[in-house]
Amino acid sequence: MSVALTGAVVVALFLCSLTAGFLFAFAVVVMPGIRKLDDASYLRAFQVMDGIIQNNSPLFIVMWVGSVVAMLSVLVLGLGVGGLSGVTRALLVGAAALYLGGVQVPTATVNIPLNNRVQALDVDQLDAPTAERERDTFEARWNRWNVIRTVVAIVTVVMLLTAMAPSPASGQAPTRPDATELARMDERIREAMEAEHIPGVAVGVASEGRVLHISTYGLSNVELGVPVSDSSVFEIGSISKQFVAAAILLLVEDGRVHLDDPIHEYLPELPGEWRPTPRGGLLGRRDGRAADQPRSDTDVVDARRRRPRILRARHGEVGRRPE
Repeated sequence: MSVALTGAVVVALFLCSLTAGFLFAFAVVVMPGIRKLDDASYLRAFQVMDGIIQNNSPLFIVMWVGSVVAMLSVLVLGLGVGGLSGVTRALLVGAAALYLGGVQVPTATVNIPLNNRVQALDVDQLDAPTAERERDTFEARWNRWNVIRTVVAIVTVVMLLTAMAPSPASGQAPTRPDATELARMDERIREAMEAEHIPGVAVGVASEGRVLHISTYGLSNVELGVPVSDSSVFEIGSISKQFVAAAILLLVEDGRVHLDDPIHEYLPELPGEWRPTPRGGLLGRRDGRAADQPRSDTDVVDARRRRPRILRARHGEVGRRPE
């Protein structure tokens, strides 16, 4: 989640929590309290409370209008920011849409017009039947929609909290593979070695930076009959590419980088001709640059001899791709 989106969610969570508490207080304390008054006193009491709000009480305006602005920000950023999981995006966008549609729309179309109707009354000039009729017109409908607004505001807060919560797997101790899983892995590795004529393999299972299991198979040197051990050294080839790509995609998921960013924003020392290259092009080997990697043991030795030339290429002195 990006810094901007995180900030918007935190502000929205705070202001929506205040709004939910405000509406909840009216639903369970204020309105039940004035219900016991006679009709004229009921209308006067509500006029006084609503008058404080309509006179632009600063704290109330900050809470109410601020929650709208914050939730609009969550909605826009939740739709536009990349790297969010589907569940997190759905929670954020759903919470914003629910709050705006379930709290603010009823307020503007139902509760405020009813408030204004009561404010326009000259209660002292109303006879008893008229006061009763005005109260009946106002009370049931206002209370019904206020309960709806309260429930929606509370659900919104819960959704925002859920979106901000860490992954359930976060912080849990890694689970070691059981005997059945290891046996199945062992069988598949041996089948692959036989089918592909692979002389030796070392397999490690790791999680959260901890090695949970190591298995070795076959020979590291066929000519001398040296078996593979947990300290055997293998030529890495291109294996590291998948881990680099996975690590970058984790950063994309967190909203800290974007695949369409130019590569020089992160590696400014690269040659000038590399600057138009987006990082996504490098990850997918779609940047259009010719490969410059060894194809045999002889090529490996030659590549080591050419190391100064490769280093110069990194600084734009030689127009070729660094290894």
